[in-house]
Amino acid sequence: MTQPWWAGSALLLTISALLLPLPGAAAPNTAQLIFAGPEAQAVVSVSPADPSAPPQPSQPPEPEPEPELPSCPAGQRWVEGSGCVNPCSRFGRGVSYHPTLDACLVGTSTDNELATRSCEYAGGTPSHQIRQRSRPLYTVYLLDGTRTEIVGPWSEWSAWGACLPPYVPPPPPRPDDPPRIGETVVIKALICGADDDGYHAVNQYDWTKERVIDHYRSFGTSQRCPEAGGFAHWLIDWHDRAVDWVSNNGYWHEYALEEMWGDIAHAMNTSGLYHGEFDPPLGDGGIAASHLLCADAARERWPGFRGDVLYRIGSGNLCEVTSIY
Repeated sequence: MTQPWWAGSALLLTISALLLPLPGAAAPNTAQLIFAGPEAQAVVSVSPADPSAPPQPSQPPEPEPEPELPSCPAGQRWVEGSGCVNPCSRFGRGVSYHPTLDACLVGTSTDNELATRSCEYAGGTPSHQIRQRSRPLYTVYLLDGTRTEIVGPWSEWSAWGACLPPYVPPPPPRPDDPPRIGETVVIKALICGADDDGYHAVNQYDWTKERVIDHYRSFGTSQRCPEAGGFAHWLIDWHDRAVDWVSNNGYWHEYALEEMWGDIAHAMNTSGLYHGEFDPPLGDGGIAASHLLCADAARERWPGFRGDVLYRIGSGNLCEVTSIY
């Protein structure tokens, strides 16, 4: 092995501690250390620190690494002092611990997003093509018991699909034609406003009509408006009670209508309770009655019609009619 140049008995070390000025030095208090050997020589200059210079900040210590938690079986989480436990058992069956979310998973769904762009179909017909991406939605219980939804990241966009054939809608049916087999159309069957059949059939103030409609819609989940028969019945009953009240008290008619509204509302509530218009446990929210009224309207419009007729819950007066024969 080759010895370094400064090793061996031939090493000569000369240290000059004379404070000699160096070329370009700011002060004459620089020491030179001269290391000389038989084959080479090194010169090192050493200067003291400037006492007027600001102190250099010290480097913060490196943070200690987090201790690794013991691994637990699937569906369990490490809890200090208790070990591996299932934190989701209190939320019932079917709820499992999800270690990545650190939460109790109830269920998952997918949120999809579509993007379109124009293209030319065969023959140059304008059309469009589609691409999509998705992201997961997690319904969870947080460990503090809060139920919430966690939204996952979007996936990458898919490649653009082929140019789709242009949509050619079928010719609309004539107003008096029933829907085609498998087709669903929407008709109106109840009275929600001045545009509906039967609204103007009763010669009463519009504000009384609106009040009867609003009271009907307040009964239950269906939020249905009155059918023509019930609409006319309650308006005429209200009018007749007001007329009797005027004959006994001598006030004008509109004042009497306000005085008698409480009686009419009570009578409407009694009738609604009898016909199941209120929500459970008093009834089904008027849903069954709404479906029947829609079916009656479809058969009145198209005698002999056979198919499915369903009231659109919450709409007030819309019926979805689907022909199956």
